[in-house]
Amino acid sequence: MKTISKEEFEKLRLVPNRMEHPVYIACMKLKVGEILKVEQKEWKFKGGIKTALSNYEYKMGMRFSVKKLKNDGGWAVIRVD
Repeated sequence: MKTISKEEFEKLRLVPNRMEHPVYIACMKLKVGEILKVEQKEWKFKGGIKTALSNYEYKMGMRFSVKKLKNDGGWAVIRVD
């Protein structure tokens, strides 16, 4: 453990925060009734998208319905409320 300078910090490769992921940002912009298709290759986290979006439902008061597409094609995310 050591103290580093701001320049050293800017050179580090940091793991992205889930809330900064493009899928999360797109879900936040959904209006009620809109549907977002998320392909399997776009979601790189271990957990499923349904579990991850449950945090939004709790923290932001948004509700989503997530349906899995056939043949592991990804998910359809529907903004419910």
